Amino acid sequence: MHQAYNEDRKANQLNKPALHKLMALDQVCRELRQLLVQTAFLDSDGCTQLGEWLEELPDGTYPNIAIVQDILNTVNLLPISKEDL
Repeated sequence: MHQAYNEDRKANQLNKPALHKLMALDQVCRELRQLLVQTAFLDSDGCTQLGEWLEELPDGTYPNIAIVQDILNTVNLLPISKEDL
């Protein structure tokens, strides 16, 4: 997730399409629906990574609406505690 985030930021700064998160979206959401993955993801600061995916890009634009919708739908499935935030 972090690599796609960084690649999109680089592409945006070069005035190129930021498509890395969009291309990884299905796999990320599919994996985060697995209970065993959820715990490990949250234990490894996953909420920060999800937040990065929702941040605006260097040029001030926001991520594609499909990214925002799928990430927010996935967040609803995660067993997030106060400690994870």
